[in-house]
Amino acid sequence: AVHDGATPRGKPFTVEATREGVDVLLRRAQEGATGPVTFVMEPTGLAWLQLAAHIAAAGHTLLVSKPQKLSDLRKFYSKHTKTDSVDASTVARLPLLDPDGLHAMCVPTAEETTLRRLVKQRERLARQLGDHKRRIHAVMVIANPWLMAALGEDRFSAARTAFLRSYVDPAKAAEMGQEGIRRFFSNHGSGRIEAATVDQVLESCLQAHGLYAGLRAAGKLPFDYAAIQDEVAYELDEMQRKDAMIKKLESKIDDAYRRIDPDQTLQQLRGIGPTIAAAIEALVGNVLRFPNSRKFIGYTGL
Repeated sequence: AVHDGATPRGKPFTVEATREGVDVLLRRAQEGATGPVTFVMEPTGLAWLQLAAHIAAAGHTLLVSKPQKLSDLRKFYSKHTKTDSVDASTVARLPLLDPDGLHAMCVPTAEETTLRRLVKQRERLARQLGDHKRRIHAVMVIANPWLMAALGEDRFSAARTAFLRSYVDPAKAAEMGQEGIRRFFSNHGSGRIEAATVDQVLESCLQAHGLYAGLRAAGKLPFDYAAIQDEVAYELDEMQRKDAMIKKLESKIDDAYRRIDPDQTLQQLRGIGPTIAAAIEALVGNVLRFPNSRKFIGYTGL
């Protein structure tokens, strides 16, 4: 949709996602203008990237809207209908209706796009890693309700993970006794295991064994420990696989970040390490496009 201030210039139109389509868009947007024009875009997925690159190369101004604000405004203009025409006209009105909600769009370089994709991939894997941990917590609520708390904050360390791989069934763990559990942790971990942790793990297994002993003897246990053990092992395997993938990604992210910020400028700020520095660089790009800190804060959503 092309607007001259508040006045639409013709009806909204479509163009193909081809070089010819881009040429049509640029020509129609500039009809009647004496110089560069302003394009406002909604950065949906990655479809905007190639179009933005052509627009910037032609010397025009690029602004980007916050998707949440645009969604609310779209609902206001068309309460019961959503069409591409409504979307385009809504975006075209934003410079008049919400100028402070628009931000300059900088078309990223190839290095910046690479860093952004790597950071997003790491974030996605980290969320999946958290999902696997939550599923283990959920299933252990029935298998041994007290074990995860007994394992402590470092419940997914090497020794504790090995324990979960073998002793979901509290009866098996209770048979080992205090010395057997202590020896197991010592054999599967690099650090010294606290005596209190051993005691808490044993107590959790004894309680769970006592809770289910009667049901187990009567053949009325409402779940199968072997099946739960397999489920936990699968989640742990996936955690191990994703953790290895994250470590590989972090090496690539570090290389990509150093090419963009060879002096490690962001990491000179207190509280910002390699992970956060790379994420900020990937999200923000050229910070000089923001005229003040208020604009920067509005863009990042802080």
